[in-house]
Amino acid sequence: MFASGTFGNSTTASANQITTPAPASPAFTVNGSPITGSVSYSYSMLTSGLYAFNFTGSQWATVRLRLYGAGGGHALYGGTGGYVEGVITLSSIGSRQFWVVVGGGGGASLLTSNAPLYTLGGYNGGGRGVTNSSTPGYTGGGGGATDVRLVYTSVTDYASAQRVLVAGGGGGGTSNGSADAIGGAAGYPSAPNVANVSYGGADGGTQSAGGALNGGFGTGGENANNTGWNGGGGGGWYGGGACKVQHGAGAGGSNYYNASYISSFSYTSSGGGSGAQSSGQAILTIMS
Repeated sequence: MFASGTFGNSTTASANQITTPAPASPAFTVNGSPITGSVSYSYSMLTSGLYAFNFTGSQWATVRLRLYGAGGGHALYGGTGGYVEGVITLSSIGSRQFWVVVGGGGGASLLTSNAPLYTLGGYNGGGRGVTNSSTPGYTGGGGGATDVRLVYTSVTDYASAQRVLVAGGGGGGTSNGSADAIGGAAGYPSAPNVANVSYGGADGGTQSAGGALNGGFGTGGENANNTGWNGGGGGGWYGGGACKVQHGAGAGGSNYYNASYISSFSYTSSGGGSGAQSSGQAILTIMS
């Protein structure tokens, strides 16, 4: 005769009685879905640029983040977004929630009037492209950054966002036949400067300042006071600047990581994330 009792999560029954242990509950859920093993999520701008992650359950998750910034506007001359990668352990943020904002590619329009006219900057910080010339030419907006943030109030509320990982957007390019300028790539710790021969340059975003002209915290610059075509700066930790004179491309924004939350950080400093004028991307892998 076997005595009745308990052992771990199973019940030891009397002789001749067979019991099946109850299936283990998942350690946690993501946005209400149970998670077991390694699961990956891939996001672009196809349906939305904003994604929320809520983790519940008994176990904290470790997540590998791979972020690609968006390309600057212009099919041939748009700058390339940056790439960053890192691991976040949710216990380090004191929360079970974060947000992913995927950058949109900079616009590229044939502008033909000296209004001035503007080409849209990419979602999440890309600066607008501008023309003040009646001569037709293509002008690209800056690409938007892709980031992970702990607080979300609005896409452009960078002051409150507590961004912990950022892949900057590329600068917008320009062309009008003989005057073509390639937008700058995003990078870490500073996006490369853009040197447009005979037309001046634009400065990339850094870890502490936006690029000249008019780059800011999170946002790429634009130049409304020009006489030709100017590409917009890419978004980023700090945004890239617009070209200071006519016919110039915009610079890229800076990449960023917060070492208090992100480990195993790596990056591409000279671009190579998403291609020119394409949207950014975020790939998240739930590791445990």
